[in-house]
Amino acid sequence: MSTPLEKLIAKKIGTLRKTDLPNTAQSGEPLIPGIYFSWDTKDCDITFTLSRPRPNMLMRIDGSVKGTPRWLTLNLVLDEAEISADTVLGVVASMSGTGAKTLPLFIRSVRDGETEDTIFDEELVLNKGKRVSVALNRLSDSAFAAGGKAFHTLVINLPTQDFELALEDLSVFFSPAKTDAAED
Repeated sequence: MSTPLEKLIAKKIGTLRKTDLPNTAQSGEPLIPGIYFSWDTKDCDITFTLSRPRPNMLMRIDGSVKGTPRWLTLNLVLDEAEISADTVLGVVASMSGTGAKTLPLFIRSVRDGETEDTIFDEELVLNKGKRVSVALNRLSDSAFAAGGKAFHTLVINLPTQDFELALEDLSVFFSPAKTDAAED
């Protein structure tokens, strides 16, 4: 049974798969509502060329990076939600690429004017050959993302040097913590 957050992100990923991609991406400009790239523009020149070489592929990103950006990310807006402590968050990606060995992830949460990142314990593994990679994170009681209702964004860090990323598929899941009533 899917959670509302899983359904929301699956719908966004499905919409992205069917959308005609622009040839290039701009920082902060949505590919579709709720999915966008973001990067450090100070003293950096970054160009993303987007394509879809195969039907049903999410996208291929060819990144040209000049300078040393502090961040370069793919962002998936999860909207406002309450995520309980002990929930396991998972990201599954079928992908291949160059430019880095791993892609770190975090959930950026905004609540009552305060913003904090909850970093995943695991990272997505990036290889030249296509593979499925899984990154999991269990929210601790002290994780900001688990502190009540907040506006959340899943952030995937991309390589901060020239890179290629063929993103065949992407899935996000939330395995909620068991409550006492559910355990009975």
